[in-house]
Amino acid sequence: MSDKKLKHQCAFTLIELVMVISILGITAAIALPRFSHANANYRLKAAANRVIQDFNLAIKQSQSISQNVTILFNKNNHSYQITNLPSLNDPTKTYQVELKHHPYQVKIRAVIMTAGGNSLLINPMEQLRKSGTITLQYGNKTRSISFDADTNLATDTSTW
Repeated sequence: MSDKKLKHQCAFTLIELVMVISILGITAAIALPRFSHANANYRLKAAANRVIQDFNLAIKQSQSISQNVTILFNKNNHSYQITNLPSLNDPTKTYQVELKHHPYQVKIRAVIMTAGGNSLLINPMEQLRKSGTITLQYGNKTRSISFDADTNLATDTSTW
């Protein structure tokens, strides 16, 4: 018998490495669509909340300055602006939000107002002059916001 000791090497076999990589690939394939779905929901909900909060801001601004305030939705630019409200970045400009840019990256798919047009007029008595709905879109997902002239409320009417 020889006094040679067998050296034991610690390493992964090729089969073990292939198995781990396969499991990671399958996990990624399952998780990616769910992540995309969650991302779309997050962006749409954040944009809808921004529109609703800006609607409430427009009501307060109209009351504060005792003048009409108009929210103008631009479907082509996927943006809206609020008249008689200065921009946060430059007080000489009108307040404007571009939903197509970061962090929202959503589109305005539809603007439907009861009396036509693409705007909401709010008078100083906190009265919304007409009702309407806007629909936001990210990928194939949509979210709707309704403006009710009877209650002067903006609500996210999406159910998912």
